[in-house]
Amino acid sequence: MRRRGYTLIEVLVGGVLLTTVFFAILDILPGSLAGMRHAHNLLSASNLAQGVIEQVRATSFAQLASATLPDQMVDGTVYHMTMTVTTRSPRVTDVDITVSWDVTPAPPMSMPTSLTYHTSLYNFSNP
Repeated sequence: MRRRGYTLIEVLVGGVLLTTVFFAILDILPGSLAGMRHAHNLLSASNLAQGVIEQVRATSFAQLASATLPDQMVDGTVYHMTMTVTTRSPRVTDVDITVSWDVTPAPPMSMPTSLTYHTSLYNFSNP
């Protein structure tokens, strides 16, 4: 005679397996969300730094000076920017753009909350 359906033990084992998988996924979720937010912050900071570098390239050598730039807000995160200008020679100037941001709550692992872009500008018109 053939039986139809599942026994109580089979249903309980299946329920335990599904519950275990469900809680494993829930355990991974916060770390994944933090990683995605960190990647978004890095991308936003990188875009802001790149924009400043493009403005610097359009500026004459005589007007370049170190400065703290205005804060920028992107998607609710405030980014702080500083520009450091170092003259190596009359024809070469180094520019560092540092972008930092605050993370609330603190990141779960050691994720950097700043980045620095470096560029060297060459003045070919100065004899």
